[in-house]
Amino acid sequence: MKKAIFLLLVITGSQALSQSLIPFLKNNGKYIFVDSVDMSPVFKDEFDFLPDIFDEDMCLVVHNGKSKLIDRKGKYFLSNFQDISYYKNKLAIVKLNDKWGIADDKGKMVLECKYSNIYRPSVLNVFIIENDIHGTGIADEFGRLIKTSEKEVVSWSGDDFLKSNKGAFYDKNGNLLSNIKFDQSIEVEDYSEGLFLIKQDGWYGFADKFGNVKIQPIYINADTFSNGLAFVSNEQFGGYIDKNGKAIFKKSGLHYKKEGYGFKEGIGKFNDFYINKMGEVIFNSNDIEPPVSEILNFSEGLAAVVQGSYSLDTSVISQYCSFVDIKGKYLFIPQPCFHSYNGYFHPSKSHPFSSQRLYFSFHNGFAILSKKSKVSNSILYFYVDKRGRFFKEN
Repeated sequence: MKKAIFLLLVITGSQALSQSLIPFLKNNGKYIFVDSVDMSPVFKDEFDFLPDIFDEDMCLVVHNGKSKLIDRKGKYFLSNFQDISYYKNKLAIVKLNDKWGIADDKGKMVLECKYSNIYRPSVLNVFIIENDIHGTGIADEFGRLIKTSEKEVVSWSGDDFLKSNKGAFYDKNGNLLSNIKFDQSIEVEDYSEGLFLIKQDGWYGFADKFGNVKIQPIYINADTFSNGLAFVSNEQFGGYIDKNGKAIFKKSGLHYKKEGYGFKEGIGKFNDFYINKMGEVIFNSNDIEPPVSEILNFSEGLAAVVQGSYSLDTSVISQYCSFVDIKGKYLFIPQPCFHSYNGYFHPSKSHPFSSQRLYFSFHNGFAILSKKSKVSNSILYFYVDKRGRFFKEN
């Protein structure tokens, strides 16, 4: 029999919180900044899209349809640019005369506005520079161009490495990993912890940066290494292997279907349960009522658990979210939410802010959740902290 859930709100007592300013969602769909300690309003202005958490000297906001930087006294900066799509560590991606560049927080140009697009994925320490004429390049974390070969096209596909059409591979800092050309029958799928995930004739294996195959392509499905382990499956079993190819956990019945994912923070995730490195199940969503529709990867010691299914009918609240810790205990009572995919968060196409912040994932103590607007069919985004505080009006 499935267990009913009885949950208590976790209170962290006298744990000190950083003096960050947190965006707070109002019922009118606008955002204000509040103090992270007492949740009191900081500025009188309201903002159009969900900003980043204000944990630096300045923060990127959209005020009255215009992208700007704002400091902790409420003063605006860089409003002379046509658009701003990113700001972190005193560098902003800015648009001028329909071209993109990089400027510092004083407006001084670090990289001239002459590129068709610039973006910085949160999992990388580099900027991706797109140029209609000369292909795609890379700039380091300071905005300095890293030389790539002429007309080389460097691509990022949600992984923590880059690959180019010239056969080169770069790590998340823009350093050349390898320019070894693999056999034409081998496709490079991903890279992590010193090993490439490769595919040959429809089967997955692993190779090092010198092109040596370390684990033969014998698996129907595979994921990259994380915490020293990788999920693999074949016709006999699904489970995790170490970098020597030794199986440390097996489960039958995972044929042809990828139900396992990489280890995150010492926890492995299958479609409906989590395990630790000893193969012990720490949380099984099949024991939960109402039914769990999805469990997500761990981040900062917590993982999102989504119950129910979403509905396009804005009058129906049929989906709820909470978080579990590494012992399988709930952080707070499930709250109404809207979760239609597990991907990267974009408040709008033109204003990605932190540039692909992982949705439903904790980062520096806060996670992004969403709800359906009571007055429209739009989706509104808001933050939650590890104390179970939701930064939104009812």
